[in-house]
Amino acid sequence: MKELEKAELEIVKFMRGKYRLEEVALMNCGRPCVKFRQGKRTVVSIDLYEDNYKFQL
Repeated sequence: MKELEKAELEIVKFMRGKYRLEEVALMNCGRPCVKFRQGKRTVVSIDLYEDNYKFQL
């Protein structure tokens, strides 16, 4: 397992366990994206790239 994949698993475990947010996977400008929401409000958006992540709070 690559380091980026390990980081991805830890991020998702943290976000699901600590904050109890709804997870929505979608495409943003042709890139995969995961959004964590409370109701209709997005709390954290994570754009997934080949070798890094872009977090938007």
